[in-house]
Amino acid sequence: MMAARTSARRVHKYLSLAAAVFWLLQALSGVAISFRAELDDWWLSGVPTQTSVERLGERIEAVERNGLDVSGMWATGGIPGQYDIYAAAPGGDRTIRVNGGGDVLRDRPDHEKFSDGAVFETLTLFHKSLLLGNTGTVLIGISGLLLLSNIVLGLITAWPARNFRRALTTRPRGPRSARMAGWHRLLGLWVGVPAALMVAAGIQLAFLDTIEGAVDGGLADPAAAPVGPISVGPGEAMTRALARYPGGELTALSMPAEDTPWYRIRLRADGEIPRQFGATTVWVSAVDGRILGDHDARSSTPGRRLIEWLYPIHTGQIGAVPGRLLNLAVGCWLVTMIFLGVLSWQRRARRVSESRRSGAGR
Repeated sequence: MMAARTSARRVHKYLSLAAAVFWLLQALSGVAISFRAELDDWWLSGVPTQTSVERLGERIEAVERNGLDVSGMWATGGIPGQYDIYAAAPGGDRTIRVNGGGDVLRDRPDHEKFSDGAVFETLTLFHKSLLLGNTGTVLIGISGLLLLSNIVLGLITAWPARNFRRALTTRPRGPRSARMAGWHRLLGLWVGVPAALMVAAGIQLAFLDTIEGAVDGGLADPAAAPVGPISVGPGEAMTRALARYPGGELTALSMPAEDTPWYRIRLRADGEIPRQFGATTVWVSAVDGRILGDHDARSSTPGRRLIEWLYPIHTGQIGAVPGRLLNLAVGCWLVTMIFLGVLSWQRRARRVSESRRSGAGR
């Protein structure tokens, strides 16, 4: 057992030192975007508005009449009644922020990286993919696997052989180097388990397509749909979807296309697990307005339920506001653990170096 702890401690140390900068950037970006939606919405208007799907539909149609091709719309997830419309234009893609009444609050070209609230989107993309697309997402997943294994190794190293309660409540004492090592161990014992759960969920999000296929957790589009000219507007489609789930809240809208002649509407049904973005989905024909299919997230299959729980666990949303605050605390914890670990290693390495020089002098 002692040999296993010694080996775990050695691997934990060198793995931490090798990946410290990368994990630090991930932790800092995660902390910065923990409440990104609320911060952006508050900075922009700070006023909740009642959602009118009819007015939102009219705004989408007005955007398309101006020559833009709307692909979809998402709730911001912050202040109620704010939405982002995503549109392609000859001069480049744009994100148009509107309130629940369809009034335009901001029209931002997507090439912006920092101004007009784009900094939050840039930080989010960095956190998810290092701004490197699919390659970056894979790197994030691999980094997450290393971080998860390192947290587990740290817990194995720090886990007390007996008197666990005392290990959790005893304040570190002694020389400064001993106190830093003690705080590193104490904080690891307190936060290591929830941190491991959030990191594990993040790893699976990085490999989401693979996980969906493995657990049969994907959602299939309608097998058949009426063919013909589009005669149902987005406002009517959203109204029909929400009528199917009374009390539901609009999350997202995907617009019809030539090969997918339907609206795909996501909403948060009454009784879903706490999360910013609902997972209940309704497909509405853009030809005749019929409901072509729906997925009630409250009765998902086990495989689909796993997929739907990953994001709320990773972000802490599954615990509502306390869970999100825990998520923020875990990010701060990781930053603190990295600094404590590196400083502790530096002090220990300095003492070893001084001891060797002293021995050589004698």
